[in-house]
Amino acid sequence: IQVGGIGLVSLAFVLWNVFKKEDEVKMNQIIMLQNERGTTKLNSSFKSIRFSVYLIITVEIIFGFLMSFWLCWFPVHAQSELSIIGKNLTITYDQDALIEANGNYGLALWQGMFCSISAINNAGFDIFESDCSLAAFRNDWNIIFQLFTMIEIIIGGIGYPLIFDYYEKIRHKRKGLKYNTSLFTKVALCSYLGVLLIGLAISYTYEFCVPGNETLVSLPNEFVLENGQIIKVFGEHPTFNKCWIIFYNTVSTRSAGFSTIDQHVFTKGTMLNYIVMMFVGGSP
Repeated sequence: IQVGGIGLVSLAFVLWNVFKKEDEVKMNQIIMLQNERGTTKLNSSFKSIRFSVYLIITVEIIFGFLMSFWLCWFPVHAQSELSIIGKNLTITYDQDALIEANGNYGLALWQGMFCSISAINNAGFDIFESDCSLAAFRNDWNIIFQLFTMIEIIIGGIGYPLIFDYYEKIRHKRKGLKYNTSLFTKVALCSYLGVLLIGLAISYTYEFCVPGNETLVSLPNEFVLENGQIIKVFGEHPTFNKCWIIFYNTVSTRSAGFSTIDQHVFTKGTMLNYIVMMFVGGSP
């Protein structure tokens, strides 16, 4: 995941540049890097690649530790998963016990770092003990864990050349110098935000405005199991959590693949919207 996210050529070149004696980059190497994953500006391609590699590793480590702390010391319970069988909404399983990483920092660190790397590279894989992605973090305070992954998803989704371009703009501005961001950066940022906002608007419209009981927001919060146990599927704040579920899954489905709920609970219109967003993908 890491090598694919950074790029094999980019990663190899940065490692070579760290250990070589001369601080010199040849023109043919710069052209190769630009073709691989550089900016539209030839003279800044190497700086962009180096900045991107350092950025991705730094962000991964920071969020990996944040996630590991959350997994180890915050009480997270495996959530009840929803699924659609025919036209009937059912609970497929429930588990009241805390997740395995709670109180086990070694496991929490491993799971946190894996999730961090997976998120920033938009891989969408997880190694949590449940088989429902990030459903354990669906409600209430646990949405902060989703926020960790969402920040990384957006950083990886908009692309490192774009981030580097704005980093250069800020650096030049501090020195009192003028710096114009490239047309690629402007188009990439506008298109990324545009697709995201339009996708969110479509998702919320279908989930809130479609009549009947086939939308996520119309689902009841409390389910009673056969043993009489009452489960709050959408936590203590169902309206907010349902809105957040739509928001997070719309952001994630575009290029990452993490999920907090069975996709079948969404309307057909929302699912079609997600298909289009997945086809568009992220800026890279």
